Amino acid sequence: MSINIRLLIRTPEYKCCLFQADTLLDSIMEQEKEPQVIPHIDTISSEQGNRRKFHTSSSQRMRALLIKNFNRISRHLGGLFFIFGFPVLEVVIFFLAIGGDPKGLKLAVVDEELGNFTSCMQYSFFNPTEPILHKDETCDFHGLSCNYLNRINQSKEYYHDVEKAIESVKKGATVGMLHFHRNFSRQLQLRLDDGKDASNTTIEESELGVHLDMSNRQIGFFLEKNLLQAYLDLAQDVMRACNQSTKLAQVPMQFNDPVYGVNDENYAVFMAPGLIMSLIFFLATSLTSSILITERNEGVWDRSIVAGVTTTEILIAHIISQMVCMLMQMTIILILAFWAFDVPCVGNMVTVTVMVGLQGFCGMCFGFLVSTTCDNLTTANYFSLGSFYPYIFLCGMLWPLEGMPELLRVVAFCLPGTVPIVSMHDILRRGKSILDSQVYSGFLITILWILLECGFCIFILKLKSKKT
Repeated sequence: MSINIRLLIRTPEYKCCLFQADTLLDSIMEQEKEPQVIPHIDTISSEQGNRRKFHTSSSQRMRALLIKNFNRISRHLGGLFFIFGFPVLEVVIFFLAIGGDPKGLKLAVVDEELGNFTSCMQYSFFNPTEPILHKDETCDFHGLSCNYLNRINQSKEYYHDVEKAIESVKKGATVGMLHFHRNFSRQLQLRLDDGKDASNTTIEESELGVHLDMSNRQIGFFLEKNLLQAYLDLAQDVMRACNQSTKLAQVPMQFNDPVYGVNDENYAVFMAPGLIMSLIFFLATSLTSSILITERNEGVWDRSIVAGVTTTEILIAHIISQMVCMLMQMTIILILAFWAFDVPCVGNMVTVTVMVGLQGFCGMCFGFLVSTTCDNLTTANYFSLGSFYPYIFLCGMLWPLEGMPELLRVVAFCLPGTVPIVSMHDILRRGKSILDSQVYSGFLITILWILLECGFCIFILKLKSKKT
């Protein structure tokens, strides 16, 4: 093939064609050099026609961008499910899974006081389990071990050997073991009667031996609290049955009504401010973290710029359209949290709504910052997902900020969610208003982050547009 092309180039006909093409090109260039006289009236009318045809105002361009954005959202069924379905799913799962008392726990019991009986149910049919008050104001204790065990809601499995009971805890069949000595009730009576003169044997055999599986911290603390409370209730009932003051059975420390909050508060209520703020922040971030990258990859961004739309107008149009989606998500979250799951709110609900809305807007601006900074979806996903866990760990949602090292706490307070979550907690649980410094500081921090994120977004977009 190459030999035929070389032969063709050497032919006279091919050289003639080249000469004619060069002559035609020279004539065209000579015509372009000559000044062309165009009537002035035609030029003016042509320019005015082009202006009438192509010139658009900023409001018209913004309207077109908004229509384009909303059409894009409405046609994406997966995106609609994400906007409306994810808030419902995550809030419902959180409040159903977090904060409830552990159930289905089983305790191993070695009660030597039962004798030949195999359970407290059998023992209670033939023996008393309440103190017996005599006429001389003396009390006899009987079956207090069964009285105590009947106050515990956990299921119980009885053993005759302490070693086998502990082995069941090691195997995971039970979560703890309780051991009562043979003369538990009698020795407990002698311990109370003798006081400081009680022997070591009396003190040891009147004690309840407890061995718990503390590998699960929450279950271990839950059992400790329940077992201790059951013993205090038993001691007060014994004192009452013996015509003694119930205060003798209490710990010499009086816990009065709390200043804020309630006793035995659900842990989910403590986590609720952090859940609401972090959820709206990252749902808004996920809405916007890839939108500008997608438009650049699909060529929509370049076509908009060629059509005369500025980068600022594109950013503002996306902020408006995504804000509508964010407000819908915020409404769903607040309705579910405060109405469906009855999260208590002592403060003003309007202040709560504004705080949550600002935090969602801050997350949305953070998503735009990710989208303008990163060049591809993979990097944007790494960026947004990588910021999730530092936010959750440092915002005080899972653990109080006072448990952090001092330097890490300073870093935590610089994040966009830490101070607003503290402010949210003060509004919900302490009823503080926006005029309180601990509340308005959360608003100021959020607004500052919004301004910084929007400023960086505009700066990066203008910088990239100049390079292109």
